[in-house]
Amino acid sequence: MRKFTLIELLVVIAIFGILLTILLPSLNKAREQSKRAVCKSNLSQLNKTIMLYSVNNNHKVALGIVSSQPYQNSYFFANLTLFREWTYYHYYKADYVKDPQLWACPSQTSENFKYNGELNKWPPLNGSTKTRSSYNHRGKFVGASHETNPFIASLESQSLMSDIITNPAMLKYHHGNGVNFSMLDGSAHWASLRSFKTDLDTMGAFSLASNPTWIRMYEAFEGTVGN
Repeated sequence: MRKFTLIELLVVIAIFGILLTILLPSLNKAREQSKRAVCKSNLSQLNKTIMLYSVNNNHKVALGIVSSQPYQNSYFFANLTLFREWTYYHYYKADYVKDPQLWACPSQTSENFKYNGELNKWPPLNGSTKTRSSYNHRGKFVGASHETNPFIASLESQSLMSDIITNPAMLKYHHGNGVNFSMLDGSAHWASLRSFKTDLDTMGAFSLASNPTWIRMYEAFEGTVGN
């Protein structure tokens, strides 16, 4: 039986290396497309949770933020002396979401926001942890008023949740070139970065002054539906 020479082995290895270089980007793209689909499904199911919550709470939903930092509207946190119960803690406490990984985008790589990450341990504990979802929501900054519970009917045809995008740097930790977002009707969609980049680039510290910018980003998402 003829044996391969060293040169022949090196040629075969080189060919495999070339094929891997050609195929790897396609494999990575397919993997990201799969994660993006799961992310969309997560958002759709979470929207249904919001709808269920409204049915059991006088047709209102928990949306809004009392902190001045936009990333904090992704928290599961309860501090009754300072901020009351932050948005997502209401849904966690109601026990509507049985799979906690629904709160996490599978593309998320930041330890601060991925499910059960080193800096984001699950489950949230009342008053002692700041567990985060990798999704934020439309809710506006309401300061000390705590008026965080709008009627569900007032949100008709509006986008409610999206991959976390409190500043441009956050994109590199999930899909990179855009975000998934969900509508009140439970549908989930993709918005490319170009559709909301102008507003995202102007986001600074969250305040009453920046709140219109935050809302404009969600309005930009809505403009991509059907396009």
